[in-house]
Amino acid sequence: MTKKLRKFIIPLIVVTLLLSGCGLFQKPATPVTVSPSVGTVTQEPEQGSSTDLYAGTEVLVGGSGVSGLNLSDVQIKTVNDEKVQLVLSFIQGNASMDMPESPSKGLPKYQLSYLDGVDRLVVRVEGLAYWTYRIYQEELEGNPLIQGVFHQEPVDSAFTYIYVNTQNGYNYKAEEDGNRLIITLHKVEENPSKSFYVTLNAFSEYENGAIDGDSDMAPTLCEDGEHITLISPAISTKAEAEEYMEQHRPHFEDVAPSKELQVVELKNKQLPTYNEDILYRLEHYPIGEKDGEKKTFESMITNGRFLGWNANYDRYTFVRPYVIEGEQESDVYKYDQLWHAAKAMDAAPLLENKLDSLVEAQYSYD
Repeated sequence: MTKKLRKFIIPLIVVTLLLSGCGLFQKPATPVTVSPSVGTVTQEPEQGSSTDLYAGTEVLVGGSGVSGLNLSDVQIKTVNDEKVQLVLSFIQGNASMDMPESPSKGLPKYQLSYLDGVDRLVVRVEGLAYWTYRIYQEELEGNPLIQGVFHQEPVDSAFTYIYVNTQNGYNYKAEEDGNRLIITLHKVEENPSKSFYVTLNAFSEYENGAIDGDSDMAPTLCEDGEHITLISPAISTKAEAEEYMEQHRPHFEDVAPSKELQVVELKNKQLPTYNEDILYRLEHYPIGEKDGEKKTFESMITNGRFLGWNANYDRYTFVRPYVIEGEQESDVYKYDQLWHAAKAMDAAPLLENKLDSLVEAQYSYD
């Protein structure tokens, strides 16, 4: 899937990003082409100084065009209360696939851009083959700017997108050092404000290309730090947000029929609450009435697929997914496991064996 973040018809301005005075690197960074996303650069940074920063709304592009790489590490560094660094490391190979690993000789082509409202830095990487990086919670704890990181895998596309949720705006720069892309962000404190947004729990549909490429809804991390949802740009009033929602409803009802559009009001720095899908609502919201009172009903199965009853209809079987994770994040093995349950017993595995795929199972009549 090819997602177009934005199109810019503007002249390119070539600048050379040199090292700041922090002394982290032994050589100047590779020149980076800067394409401002709004108008022209009103004030070019002084090259080689510690203030060679660009507004977060400007787009930086670079890389030497190396393809087939593995994004092996994403490190989040807190430099001080105003400054953080995001360090992306690329390697050749993938040990989890019995391939030798070595630092890459150059970087893939990349583009850095900004999504406003719920602030996000977007890193678009071209020709990436693997991603074995992990995000460590301790690097996020107490971070003055970065709230979380997630990625969108390529589907029928050469591009992988890494999204970085930030709790403020920022000025930034990019530096290339061997097999590392170093993105330095300086926090720009925002005044307290509120805006309306439309959200939709349809990241999987977005990732798989079902969402119209012209839609301006884009992924964001939710406040639980785990789920990902789609969110609109910031909208001034609730009435305008509801109008936006109705305009988009026909398309989303076609591509994500079990998902519900929702208007929410968020403060700046606030991430949206995950909007649970229809299965969650079936489990937690009233779906029946008894003695004039609306009630929820206990679910027979959670995280499973029903197979069948026994002859007396007092016991049933179902399938649950069984996942084994290896040492690397990409080492994930998925199986089916046969379970059973009854009114007088809790659910338990019926067979300890894990099967590649279990489609049907029946009780014998005796």
